[in-house]
Amino acid sequence: MVSSPANRIRFIISGMVAVSAQWSGKTVVSYYLTLVLDGVGIKNPTHQSLINGGLKVFNLLATVGCGAMLVDVLGRRRLFQWSAIGMTVSYVIWTILNSRFDGTGSASFGYAVIPLLFISYFHYDMALTPLLYSHPTELFPYEWRSRVVVFALIVTNIVLIIGQVCNPIAMAYLGWKY
Repeated sequence: MVSSPANRIRFIISGMVAVSAQWSGKTVVSYYLTLVLDGVGIKNPTHQSLINGGLKVFNLLATVGCGAMLVDVLGRRRLFQWSAIGMTVSYVIWTILNSRFDGTGSASFGYAVIPLLFISYFHYDMALTPLLYSHPTELFPYEWRSRVVVFALIVTNIVLIIGQVCNPIAMAYLGWKY
């Protein structure tokens, strides 16, 4: 799989897609949504559960409705670019709102984070959810596709393990800044 320069580049792209899908910030939100919502003043467990449930249904609809349907229309590169730009912009606004909530304690800044959860997930769902495994398999010839999926799964799980160890420590020390 790494015998030619073109295959080495494909291999690197497959690894980068796996890493970027996990280190895009979604693992922090997925695993620590309660802490994220606590950090912006939403501490009611019922409200947190409703936001979490709504986010999961929204993710399904966004992935199938936009991500999977737009691949052939926009192409993979454009979806990845749109996804990266959308997540970056939403995270910048989200961070500003978290900072303002932390400084003022105003509930309106905390509640403004909720739509940004959905907006950032929408941009993640349009590219990284449907293309995480389908894009690497399309890069390689048929006989190597299963190996590339195994490689992408290994990279994904290694990155997840690192995140599971580092994220709680970083969140404890840095809070919203992380």
